Amino acid sequence: GGAMVTAGLVWPNGRVELRGNYWTSQADGVSFQPEVRGRMTLLSLAFRGCGTVNINERLELPLCGGLEAGSFLVDMEGLELLHGPGQPWMAALLGSGLNIRVHKNVAITLLAEAWLAVIRAEHQALEGRVSQSGLASLRAAVGLEFRFGRRSRAQAASR
Repeated sequence: GGAMVTAGLVWPNGRVELRGNYWTSQADGVSFQPEVRGRMTLLSLAFRGCGTVNINERLELPLCGGLEAGSFLVDMEGLELLHGPGQPWMAALLGSGLNIRVHKNVAITLLAEAWLAVIRAEHQALEGRVSQSGLASLRAAVGLEFRFGRRSRAQAASR
């Protein structure tokens, strides 16, 4: 599981976003020591640009692309890693979602995103490879979007 926090600039037909990500999971051991347990964590920042299709006053469909980079951390009890717990990771992103406006400045967001690794993190111990990040994956998220300082279209048209 994990969490994301995003800040962005929104226009009627587009947006740019800077997102902080935290993803973690339990590690089930390694081939040379199956009893070893630990935790794998990804800390990253993503920059996304989106074109937005406005379906109606309440529904928006953002189509996004971007780049995400960070550190893939591994903490395995009883193993000493050769290059430390954090290794660089970078991926290209492509995704879409649905924003459902429930109030003038609040929306429920549904996100589906695919990523393809540009730099894969790999962790080594003296005994061999501990982990390597995947080449590609999918991620889904549900969240709330709060908009500040945005005028409604009716207010902008009346000026």
